[in-house]
Amino acid sequence: ITIHDVDIRRWALKARDDFSLSPDSFTASSKWLHTFKTKYKIVSRKVNKFITQKSVRDQVKLKEQATEFVDDISRLISEVGECNVFNTDQSGFNLEMHTGRTLSFKGELQIEALTQSLNSMTHSYTIQPLISANGTLLSPLLIVLQEKDGTFGPRIKKNLFTPENVHVLASKSGKLTSNLVQEWFK
Repeated sequence: ITIHDVDIRRWALKARDDFSLSPDSFTASSKWLHTFKTKYKIVSRKVNKFITQKSVRDQVKLKEQATEFVDDISRLISEVGECNVFNTDQSGFNLEMHTGRTLSFKGELQIEALTQSLNSMTHSYTIQPLISANGTLLSPLLIVLQEKDGTFGPRIKKNLFTPENVHVLASKSGKLTSNLVQEWFK
């Protein structure tokens, strides 16, 4: 529900009546309202998200399911040991990032920004580490580079530096696919 000044005044006047105070003793004036809001750091804010009753109920259910999941996983970890439970997640990166905005003089029509290379602004890569529940980072680290045809050409294959703890693959987008993850696990 949204709350406004008039609601606070109404609640204050109801409290006055509940305590059987004289209407002359307290009127919930504008000055009182301002002082009350200042004391309790209450300000008017723009609503930036609307939610439904269903989403509130679902939130409670989700919290219960999350607690149950954590309990189940904790039990499983104690049964099989932290060194036998793994987690992996991918992180994507652009070779070069820019915000797309800059300060400039009013009226300027052509706004330019310097980049290392136009190619680096559109190309990305993904890494996917694998870690055990005891904190051990396992090898190899998966890196997926963006290549035009989704594969490395013979010259790149020949010159690509690949340490033994890194597995490097290619895709058209530089992003992971299920097939690439399966290849990594082999």
